[in-house]
Amino acid sequence: MRYVEWIKHPSGEHGADPGTWAMIGAAAFWSGTGRITVTIAVIMLEITGKFRFLPAIMVAVVVAKWVGDWMNHSLYHALLHLKHIPYLGDPHKSLTSCVSEAMVQEVVTFSEYEAREEVERIVSETTHHGFPVLGLDESGRTYMVMI
Repeated sequence: MRYVEWIKHPSGEHGADPGTWAMIGAAAFWSGTGRITVTIAVIMLEITGKFRFLPAIMVAVVVAKWVGDWMNHSLYHALLHLKHIPYLGDPHKSLTSCVSEAMVQEVVTFSEYEAREEVERIVSETTHHGFPVLGLDESGRTYMVMI
């Protein structure tokens, strides 16, 4: 147990009790599944209040993140797919693309006063969920709100 001499049991003996290893394992698990390394390290230190465990927690958290990145996506990335939430992808790609590449060419709008049947028909025929409503204010200027 020479490699863990810097982790001491609360009674002062060398080595670590099973609770210490469980805490380090929990930190590694959370980091490997969620990829939130610094947050997990801080939470574990706040829970225990024992800063002498910081080196072991940091090693476990970083190794778990590397292994998790190597093997698959994070838990939160997988939940996006399960809930059918669109994933925006690489943020650097969005800096080089134009809005016109992502938007619909023929925008469906509503007027201020629209028949309920017309609104129901348009909503049922389209796949998106945002519609601009166009109207005129007192001075004759056009305004728009989204529903």
